[in-house]
Amino acid sequence: MHRRAHILIRAAAVAGLAAAPAALAAAATAVGQQPPPAPAVTARVVHHFDFDERPENLEPLPMFWLPFRPTGFPRYAEATFDDSVGHDAPPSFVLRSNGRNVACRYAGAATRVRSRGAYRVTGFLRPAGLVRARAGLAACFMDDRMLPLPGTFVRTPLYGDADLGGEEWIPLDLRLPPPPPQALAVGLIVMVLQEQAWNTELRPRRFVEKVDLDATAWFDDITVLALPRIALETSSPSNVLPSDQPRYLSAQIQDFDGFGLTASVQVKNEEGRDVLHADVPVQTRPAAPPDRILLDGLQPGWYRAALAITLDGQPIESRTRTFVILPAPESRRPPLAASFGVVIGGRDGAPPAVEAELVRLSGVRAAKIPLWPGSPVSGAPSPDAAERHTAWRQLQRSGIALTAVFAGPSPEMIRAAGPYPRTLLEILSEAPAGWRDDLTTHVAPAADIFPRWQLGGDGDAAMAEDPRLETALEALRREMVPLLHDPTLAIPLTTNMAPAEAPISAEATLSIGEDVATEWITPHVRAAAVGQNRLNVHLPTQASRGAADPRLASWAQRLLTARHTTAPIVFVDQPWGVLHTEQGGVVEPAPEYAVLRTTAAMIGGRRPAGRIRIAELGWALVFTDGETSVIGAWDPAAPEEGTEVHIQLGRAHRGWDVWGRSFDLPRDAEGRHVLRVTRLPQFVDGIEPWVLSLRQSVRITPEQVTFSLAPQPHEFQMTHDGDRALTAKVELRPPPGWTVDPDELDVTLMPGQTLSRPIVLTYDASESAGPTTVRALIRADGGSAYTFDVPVPLELGLADIDVWAVAMIDGSNIVVRQVVTNRTETSLNLRGTAAVPQRPRQYQMISGLRPGETRAVEYRFAAHVALSGESARVGLIELGGSRYHNQEVTLP
Repeated sequence: MHRRAHILIRAAAVAGLAAAPAALAAAATAVGQQPPPAPAVTARVVHHFDFDERPENLEPLPMFWLPFRPTGFPRYAEATFDDSVGHDAPPSFVLRSNGRNVACRYAGAATRVRSRGAYRVTGFLRPAGLVRARAGLAACFMDDRMLPLPGTFVRTPLYGDADLGGEEWIPLDLRLPPPPPQALAVGLIVMVLQEQAWNTELRPRRFVEKVDLDATAWFDDITVLALPRIALETSSPSNVLPSDQPRYLSAQIQDFDGFGLTASVQVKNEEGRDVLHADVPVQTRPAAPPDRILLDGLQPGWYRAALAITLDGQPIESRTRTFVILPAPESRRPPLAASFGVVIGGRDGAPPAVEAELVRLSGVRAAKIPLWPGSPVSGAPSPDAAERHTAWRQLQRSGIALTAVFAGPSPEMIRAAGPYPRTLLEILSEAPAGWRDDLTTHVAPAADIFPRWQLGGDGDAAMAEDPRLETALEALRREMVPLLHDPTLAIPLTTNMAPAEAPISAEATLSIGEDVATEWITPHVRAAAVGQNRLNVHLPTQASRGAADPRLASWAQRLLTARHTTAPIVFVDQPWGVLHTEQGGVVEPAPEYAVLRTTAAMIGGRRPAGRIRIAELGWALVFTDGETSVIGAWDPAAPEEGTEVHIQLGRAHRGWDVWGRSFDLPRDAEGRHVLRVTRLPQFVDGIEPWVLSLRQSVRITPEQVTFSLAPQPHEFQMTHDGDRALTAKVELRPPPGWTVDPDELDVTLMPGQTLSRPIVLTYDASESAGPTTVRALIRADGGSAYTFDVPVPLELGLADIDVWAVAMIDGSNIVVRQVVTNRTETSLNLRGTAAVPQRPRQYQMISGLRPGETRAVEYRFAAHVALSGESARVGLIELGGSRYHNQEVTLP
């Protein structure tokens, strides 16, 4: 072989055969989005290798296939025909390895390329004995001297026996980048690689490499296809389209003849419904412009566009793009504040300028940027420092508060450590002389960009919970003082950590994972905030697939709940990803991007102002700026069509969904708004603050109603926070079997005044313990006449005795267990009872129940099948006293 050709081919092998696992995963993702080639695409076949050439070829190797011998490969490669094995039919091409790497390359001219085409290679692999070794297929473009062209080498993932999954053959599929002008043919390489060649993970010291001594791989039906060159883009590299800029899709299909090809673009919304369809012409002229499809008719939201090409009615190629259309800004809303922020990932990121645009358009006013990502960045080449600093300064000028994150060792530290790098805490725990220069190199040029510096990435539990973190933080502070004078430092926290015993001289961000239920977010933030100078919140982002994905509704509910805490800023992981394709990296905004943008626009800059129960499990969180209020409402148990809620929202007349689309708010006959609440939050803006505070203030105290034969004295309370006097007529509507006296109240309240009016509650002696509701119908006039229907919760029970009951199956019997705890300061004598239909009532004595003591008694009833679904009435009576308790339990 010519020496120059050998050097270039070996360079291609080093670039492709030793690719990192992350790059393999990215390649597999890009391929996985494409449809399999249709059987009728014979006109698109450049060449098909079925290896059925023995009558014309007396050599052991297929024609024009040569041993491939870069560094690390043996001089002799065992590769030949196998007349007994084949995919569709024998023969096939087999490579055998006795513990070494084996590869062969195709150097013929049967795979010549044509201009304006895109090239795809498919085939089939059958591994045997590949426990540690792996096999795969690679391709590149060759020039007129049959030398590989730089930058065109691609490879399938590498497979072993475990990847067969019960099948006999593994399909192979890869796509080449657009052919450069000097490309003459497609070159192919088939390979069997031992683990030391393909596995780039770090080995422990004194690790003994093991090899497969009988590794075999059959290759068959390798096909090179010439497909149309296809491109689908939006009007913005970020794929986030503002309302004040042109919004369109740019679709282009180029082919050498276009015979039999048709193409169209289909756009679906977040619910998967078709919202746009357009045919796209197939271009055969080299300089033909792309076809532009206007998106002006689409509402704000998240969309997926698919460009599909068919040949004689069969799909052969497609491209997809996800994009977000932003709503027009509401001029009456307050300016966005640093209530939300994004955490930029350190791997496979978008170009810095595009990343900055994504942050700016998301509506957040804070961002965390990895100054030290802590790991080599795969995918596209890393941008230089000047490009990053320019993008960071653009964010700074846009009013984004930036935090630099030391997520791990700097790139220089990683290179210096070689194959066995240490953690950042290990490095910072050593003498500063070993890491001071790296710190200065990165911090000094960015000292005027970042007002905050965080040690440890958000969600990094290993670093957050490491006891060395505080010591490393102080060492970092001392070394940064000469550069920044008084640096503001921050650290990550997790919900698994106990509250700090002493205040830490740094700001903190609490990461709240999916293992913490939504209703527990506020208690976690409240506990972690004790002793902290400033506590922000971080929520991980799991990219969902659209509105029907329950993860999206859960994330949106958690986002509002976290903002409703005392945390100044709620950070989320960047709601976009980067898909690496043969054309390069493509930004894919997730549905969470649109949700974040709408949420930031609706409640950014407003402070929490309580919450309102609107359904059995639904809530409306209130946010206000003092002049107007907004609610974010949802019902986690809502059916698909939503839960209809009637609620007074003052002057408000429009609502918004999480996608930024507005809708009208109708009113019922009483003048209340009709809101259909779903699992995804909805927003209503423009509400007078006093309207919501009045509703929140309505209560009956005490809320606990004690079992008693005597009437129960309580107070009805209501507070008016408006700026005008309020006159109201209040009508109290108790549940069936209850009475309220008086049940009508005439009220006049001055601004800031609270009404406390005595009322008396009575109920039937057979009433069961548990929650109940008194409805307060309020017709008020505080400058505007509004009608409120407020459910006031009450709890019927015993204040000083805890009683509960449960029914269970025991063989053919039903057992009702009654548990009683004495919270009084004296001993009690009680009698328990249980009754079920068509069975004798049973009694149990609970004598001498001491203060603080808990005792359980059981009632056993035979033939549980006949009682299933019935109710058991469980009672408790104090002997020699006035206490009693009733409870109903459904039988299993």
